Amino acid sequence: MINGTSLRWFVAKNYSTKRIVFVLFLIFIFDILYIASKSKLSGMDTLTVLFYGCSSGRFVLIDLLFFLIFNFIPLYFSAITLDSKNINAGNTVMIRFRKKSEYYLNLQISFCFFLVVYFVVHILAVIIYNVLFVESNLWFNETSQILYGITDGNTKIFILVSALILRFIELFFTQKVLVLIHSVFGNLSIEFVAILVGYFLIPFVEWSLYPFGLSSISRILLYEDSTVKYIIAIAFIYATCSVIIDIYISKKRIYNLLER
Repeated sequence: MINGTSLRWFVAKNYSTKRIVFVLFLIFIFDILYIASKSKLSGMDTLTVLFYGCSSGRFVLIDLLFFLIFNFIPLYFSAITLDSKNINAGNTVMIRFRKKSEYYLNLQISFCFFLVVYFVVHILAVIIYNVLFVESNLWFNETSQILYGITDGNTKIFILVSALILRFIELFFTQKVLVLIHSVFGNLSIEFVAILVGYFLIPFVEWSLYPFGLSSISRILLYEDSTVKYIIAIAFIYATCSVIIDIYISKKRIYNLLER
């Protein structure tokens, strides 16, 4: 069971308010510039484009760059908590946590909280963009330049909401992979390079089930005839693998995290 006091201490110690505000402000500006770089998007499209991701077998530099930044900002903050300077098994950490597994639980919960704030910032960027640059009569425009093959408005909303949820799950899962690699190698460079290469190769791999970027709308649209099945399958795969990683780390590798 999580201890509220230890969680607050963990967040205060590892998530610098000034650093978070600065980075989120930059991503807020970058969101607006990215949306503006597309041709006259409005309404639903301004949010859809943020979660569209990269298409397999199609290289567009600005899309790949935005996708990498979107996914790596949360991982950067997670990596800070795994830095050897921030983990002291013999003193501060173990004074605060009754069990070493409690450290891992605090790590996951604090990251989840950060993701919620992170997604809210992206949504706020969309709202501000529409207020400043889009005519009010187009704010709730269902005519889509991106989901042009789908005519039903409810289906478009379903795909968009599903993409948001899946992206959240994907980032949460990727963070667990980051922790897993760290528990084995204890080297942040190896962890980031491994995950970066995986994401960077998305435009060059024409395999629709390539494991990186499965939450992207561009990948969901490849299964237009069985969208619901695809979304459920991906969510199930992420959830199952996450549980396996949790069990492995909490039982076998949590000591490695605290002894680096």
